[in-house]
Amino acid sequence: MPAATFNGTLTDSNRIDMNLWRTLYLQLQTGWTRATANPLPAITSVNTTIKQNVSSTLPIPIPLLIASYNTVKTTAFSSNLLSYNSSTKQVSDVAGRSQSPYDPKTLFVACPNKKITIIGSENFIIQSNMIWNNTGKTISQIQIDFANGQSFQTVTVGTAINVSYIDTGFKKWTIKVTLNDNSILQCYNEYNVLRTANVSSKFQSSQSTIPSWGFINSVSGTRNAATVLINYSKNNPTGTLRKPLIVVEGYDVSFIAPSLQPFNYSVVDFINGIEESKLQYDFNNQLDDIAGYDLVFVDFADGAADIVLNAGAVQEVINRVNANKVNDNRPTTPIRQQNVVMGLSMGGLCARYALANMTKNFTATPTETRLLITHDSPHKGANIPLGLKYMIRMLGGVQLFGFNVYDIYPDYNDA
Repeated sequence: MPAATFNGTLTDSNRIDMNLWRTLYLQLQTGWTRATANPLPAITSVNTTIKQNVSSTLPIPIPLLIASYNTVKTTAFSSNLLSYNSSTKQVSDVAGRSQSPYDPKTLFVACPNKKITIIGSENFIIQSNMIWNNTGKTISQIQIDFANGQSFQTVTVGTAINVSYIDTGFKKWTIKVTLNDNSILQCYNEYNVLRTANVSSKFQSSQSTIPSWGFINSVSGTRNAATVLINYSKNNPTGTLRKPLIVVEGYDVSFIAPSLQPFNYSVVDFINGIEESKLQYDFNNQLDDIAGYDLVFVDFADGAADIVLNAGAVQEVINRVNANKVNDNRPTTPIRQQNVVMGLSMGGLCARYALANMTKNFTATPTETRLLITHDSPHKGANIPLGLKYMIRMLGGVQLFGFNVYDIYPDYNDA
């Protein structure tokens, strides 16, 4: 990777993402040739630090690399500044040379650890332990233009900054660092805004509550753990379940592969999905304002775990919903509403299995469910060729500068 492209001067080519950031860091750190200790830690240590700063409850970190390095001058050998022994294949210094055979260079790369938002509003932070700097210079100021119409905003190290967007699409960030010698380093990032910030008065994530019965504990061989979150319809001010829409989350690898999916898919993501402003059909309005459903969201502790065990959690949720459901007094004659169950992706398989198991094997506890909806669920199974899996596993063991590929790029290891 030509590090010279990322010298702190803005060009259309110096757009950074985390994989490129790691590649450039690896090249720089492993290029140390002096007898003294390398001032930069190994890439594995850097990845550990980044991972420690990533959580669904923490601001998104922005790691910075500010570095100086040397390259051999193109005229170093022709000008007798360095000599090459073809027999030993060694390069040697030339005693009494007239000048240094090296050109000093600068490297500057910075980018958010997560380059996409599905909610339109995120918190970002630059932590002091995520700034790697071997230049001997100090940072006077950090500014970022988040491409949200606010121009450059000053970012204080250790303090989170909230960034919101009113439109979707790819946003070209500009990160600018001013050093204590007044030199300025800049680079670009591409940040993808899939949805704008949700300001709906209908289902909102801020209205989500976990009921006293909402923590589903795991039972060995029977079910996995899950958490239930409820958003009551705005037509239901009672704070009790009257017309449940049970939504079962789908395949979610955030627990086992956080570098591929840094944050858990939650009720926030579901609400933002049905609130999609660019769609002609307002699903949120239809479910809440018109139909008056109470949203019951099932969030698995491990959304990629055994389907049967996660289905056991869904079965327990249905039982608890039915035990806590009260009559709906909105009709002229109060009635006990039947549930609607919606399964997303693999959640559809869990929901289908749970309902079938209850119907066949637990007749004493009826499902009280009138409708099952599965969205994009692989009812006929899914297949990934075994050869492809082995190839990915083998390539991950290839070494680059003494490090396995899967140690350099956490995405690869998680895959």
